[in-house]
Amino acid sequence: MLVRRWHPSAALWLPVAGFCYGLTLQTHVGTIVLAPAPALTFLLTIGRARAWRAFRTPWPWLAPVAGLLAYSPVLIDNLRNGLAGVHRVQTRRGYAYEMHLTPEKYRQNMGDFWLELARIISNPLRIPTGRWHYLTSPYLLLMAALGALGVVLLLRRGRSLPFWALLCTALIMPAFNRAYGQTWDRYLLTGRYITFLLPLAFIAVATAALALVGFARQRLPDRWLAPRPRSALGALAGAALLLLLLYPLPPLFRYYTREAAQDPANASFLATVDRIQTLREPQTPVVIGRMFAKVDLKDGADAREILDLLFALRAIPHVSPHRTGAEIDRLVREAPPGDPAPLPLIVMLRDECWQLPDRRHFQRVSERYVLRELYPQLPSYYAVYRYVPTGQPGDCAPATGPEPGE
Repeated sequence: MLVRRWHPSAALWLPVAGFCYGLTLQTHVGTIVLAPAPALTFLLTIGRARAWRAFRTPWPWLAPVAGLLAYSPVLIDNLRNGLAGVHRVQTRRGYAYEMHLTPEKYRQNMGDFWLELARIISNPLRIPTGRWHYLTSPYLLLMAALGALGVVLLLRRGRSLPFWALLCTALIMPAFNRAYGQTWDRYLLTGRYITFLLPLAFIAVATAALALVGFARQRLPDRWLAPRPRSALGALAGAALLLLLLYPLPPLFRYYTREAAQDPANASFLATVDRIQTLREPQTPVVIGRMFAKVDLKDGADAREILDLLFALRAIPHVSPHRTGAEIDRLVREAPPGDPAPLPLIVMLRDECWQLPDRRHFQRVSERYVLRELYPQLPSYYAVYRYVPTGQPGDCAPATGPEPGE
C-alpha cells in the first residue's frame, strides 16, 4: 500500500493485506481505527494512476472478506461465550475506555494521545507528572520532531499511509479511549493501546534522519567531500544514528531492575508452576482458586488469568471453577479409594483456604508466595495445597504444623 503507482499485479496482494489486517485485529480490537487509513491510501493510489478499472476485479472486494475471515475466530468465540469479550470491556476496562464522552474530554484525550505517542517512540518508561513535563526530555523532543518531519516527507513522496494512520487514530481513538499514560500507569499498561503505530512512526523517524544526513552532505564544502573527510563524516553520522537507536536501552534496563526489586509477582508465578510440575502425577488434577480473579495486577489481567496462561503454556491440565469448594468435592468423590494420586492440588489464597467448609483436608505443600497486590505487610499470601485424607496433617498448614504468621 506504500507504492506510488498502481500496477495490476499489485491487486493480488490486496487479499493478503486484508488477511494480515484481520490478524492484527486479533492482537487488539482497538486497531480497528486503522481501517480507514489503508482504504484511503488505496483510493489515492488508484486515483493518481487513474486505474479505477481495478474495482472491476474481485481483488479489492476480497480484501475485507479476507480480513473478516482472519478475525472470525475471535467473533465465533465471543458468540459462543455470550459476548464475553464485550462484557470484559464493560466491567474490567473502565480505566481505559471513555464511557461518557464530552467535547472537553475528547480534546483532553486527543492531547494526551499525542503526548503518549511521543513518549512511546522515545522513552516509554518515563511518565511525566504533568503535561508540560513532557517538554523537559530532549530525546522526546528530538524523536517527535523527526517523526513529524518523516511523515511529511513520506506524504510528499506519495507514501501517505503513515499520515492517514496517524490522523485516523488521532481522530477516532480519543472518542473511545482515555488511557494515555496517566501518572498511575505501570509503564507499559496504557501504551499498548497505540503501540500498533510504532512501526510506521519508526519508519518516519528513519526517513527524516536519512533525509537530514543527505541534506547536510549536499551542503558540505568540496574539501570535506574528499575520501578521508567523507569517511570520517560517514562514520560520525552512523554513530549518531546508532546512538539514537540504542538510547532507550538504559531506561529499559532500569525498568526491569526496578520492577524485579519491587514486584515479586513474576517470581511467585513461575515458582508456583515449577512446584506444581514437581508435585503432580499424570492423574493429579490441578485447581486454581476462584479468589485469584479478585487480585487485579494493574496490568490488564488478574492473577487467575496469569496462572491459567502459565499452566497452559507448560501443558499442565487444570481447571478454574466458579466455585472452588464444589469442584474439589467433585474431584474427591470421583477419586478411587486408597489412591492419593487423583486427589487434587489446589493453588489458592490463604484466605480462600480458611473459608472452605472443612479446611482440615488441605495441607500446604509449598512455600508462601506473595504478590504486591496481596498486602505484603499482612499475613496475606497464596500457596499450593494438597487435598489429604482424614487423619493426615492439614488445616491449611504444612505437614510439620503451623508456621509463624499463619
